[in-house]
Amino acid sequence: GHGNGSFDEQTTYSTGDSSNPVWIVVNDFNNDHQLDIIVANFFTSNIGIFFGYGNGTFAEIIYYSTGIGSSPCSIAVADLDKDNRLDLVVANLGTNNIVVFYGLDNGVFGNPLSYSVNYNARPVSVSIGDFNYDGWLDIAVACYGTDYVEIFLQTC
Repeated sequence: GHGNGSFDEQTTYSTGDSSNPVWIVVNDFNNDHQLDIIVANFFTSNIGIFFGYGNGTFAEIIYYSTGIGSSPCSIAVADLDKDNRLDLVVANLGTNNIVVFYGLDNGVFGNPLSYSVNYNARPVSVSIGDFNYDGWLDIAVACYGTDYVEIFLQTC
């Protein structure tokens, strides 16, 4: 923006053929003090990271699989393991689970760890907070196929 309510023409960044991006989060994932973008690609069952250059432009996308047929719907970001690196939680509608990507160095993420939700719950949204006030972040999951929210309490 220009500080006066106006914007330049948009710049387009490809998320991949037939990817159908449905969710986006912005943060500094590689600790270079520049904002980066992570997008959930529903049809290609992956997330993609665009590392920012700090001038409004971004590097080419880097993909991480969320599992075959997973259809990721949403992403939440926090430092789950208190290592000063951002981690990702992804809700996967197609595989009825959530996956956690723990951040490593320089914006690289480890292999996803999968946690199942109840049968046919169809998770569509995730959020993170310390729900039991034990100092560890927990995960809340909104389930489209049910009338409830599932909570994953983190244990140390």
